[in-house]
Amino acid sequence: MNDRISDMTEEEIYKLHEKYANGNKEALDLVWNHSLVVRDIVQQLGNNLIKNKIKVDLELVETGALIHDIGCYDFYNKVNDMPYVKHGIRGYEILKSEGFDEEIARMAMIHLGVGITKENVIDSNLPFEKIDYIPITLEEELLAYSDNFHSKGTPEFMNFEEAKEKLVKFREESGVIFERFRKKFGEPNLESLG
Repeated sequence: MNDRISDMTEEEIYKLHEKYANGNKEALDLVWNHSLVVRDIVQQLGNNLIKNKIKVDLELVETGALIHDIGCYDFYNKVNDMPYVKHGIRGYEILKSEGFDEEIARMAMIHLGVGITKENVIDSNLPFEKIDYIPITLEEELLAYSDNFHSKGTPEFMNFEEAKEKLVKFREESGVIFERFRKKFGEPNLESLG
C-alpha cells in the first residue's frame, strides 16, 4: 500500500468495509449505501467548486466519503458497547491501522455534524479525548457538510433547512457554521440522488 491510498478502487474500499462489517450484511448495506450517496454529494459540490476555479482535491475527498463511516461497524456489531458518537474516532483508528495516512484518517474522525470542539466534548461529557474534532481543510469541510444531507436512519435525505435544524439541536453554533458551509459549497441537488 502507498502512504496516501487515495488511489484505492471502489472495490478495494468495499472489501475493507466487508472486513469490518464482520459478516453483518445489513450493516454493510446500510453503511456502504450511505457512503456512496455521500460520495455523490461530494462529487456534485466539488465539481461546483472546480467550475468556479476553486482548487479542491476531489479524488481525496471522494475516497474520504467512501471510507468515512468505517468505524460504524463496531456500533452495529455491539463491539464493547461502543456509543455511536465514537464511530468517527474508531474509524480514524481503523484507517491508521490499515495504513491510511493522516489526511484520509482525519476525515473519519472529524466528519460528525460540522465538527465537535473541545468545549463540546467537555460540556456534553463525550466519551473521548478532550480535543477539537473539527474540519480544517477544504476537503474535510466538504465531506462533513455533504454527510449531513443523507442519513443511515430516517429521513434518509434532508434538505438544507432540515439538516440545519438537526444540527442546531445538538449545539446552537452549528447552524452558523452550516450556513457558512452553504455559502462556500452551495446546496446539493438531492432529487438527482434519490
